[in-house]
Amino acid sequence: MGNFFKVEKSGTIVLTSGIEAELVGLQGKHQAMITINDEAKRRKGIDQMLLSCLKRLGNKTSFEIEDIQNLLSADRKKLLFELRNISNNNDKSFIFDYEFPTQGGKKLKQRYTVDFLKDDFPCTPYGWVKNEMIRTYKEKHGITKTLTEDEENEAIAKPFPIMFEDYADIIALSEVVTKLPECRVDIKWNMLNGKEEVKYAKLLQVANITSHTQIEMRRPQFQNPDLEGKPYQRVPLDELSLNDIEALRKDIMEKEGNVDSYVVVQYKNDASIQSQVDLVSTPAFFFSSLAI
Repeated sequence: MGNFFKVEKSGTIVLTSGIEAELVGLQGKHQAMITINDEAKRRKGIDQMLLSCLKRLGNKTSFEIEDIQNLLSADRKKLLFELRNISNNNDKSFIFDYEFPTQGGKKLKQRYTVDFLKDDFPCTPYGWVKNEMIRTYKEKHGITKTLTEDEENEAIAKPFPIMFEDYADIIALSEVVTKLPECRVDIKWNMLNGKEEVKYAKLLQVANITSHTQIEMRRPQFQNPDLEGKPYQRVPLDELSLNDIEALRKDIMEKEGNVDSYVVVQYKNDASIQSQVDLVSTPAFFFSSLAI
């Protein structure tokens, strides 16, 4: 007997790190995975959902949950955006109800509509992909000088090139060493992946997030020449000069990819009541019936 309910949807996409991925569309079982009323379990459910729907990554066709957790953060978000598009027939409109924390015992709920236009939700490739796109653009247009900002934006607005077949090669590039300009110390840091995101999600609350958090999540370390064996130690961010900490943050922002998935919601006309929402963390992003 055939499966009368099975509808097959699939799509391919080149990720922000320069590798092609193939996905199949969401099913009812995935809705149950991500609607459990526990934030930690819901995050695990999203990873399980992605594991179930990812059919190929470069030359790899078999995956474990660790493969999903080791994805660079921008690649993971790009996959989730594409998974929503495939499953929702590329519907660019997302309507959802957001409930703010109660004020004086009163529930505050408001409906929002988000249109997924490219300019509103930009996608930035990782540094090595960006460099290749700029190189190709300059070669095509016979440019030898440094690109202007407009030219660079035009260059990286093109489809991302396929540069890798093995994700292990990308992970190898995710460990970066940069020399701070004033203290001249070499700093090793790691591009953010799903595993570190989960770790910090458990430790951090909004009230504890500072400007250091972005850097700390990349685990910056240095080798201490005064200790036997020169072990790596955490970088004391409080002790860095302004130019050095700014240089480290700039290095992170320039080399990491990014998929903007945040919206700021405000209750009616009251600017004092607002929240920042990561759309890919909400079940309604994938299953529109849950938004109402």
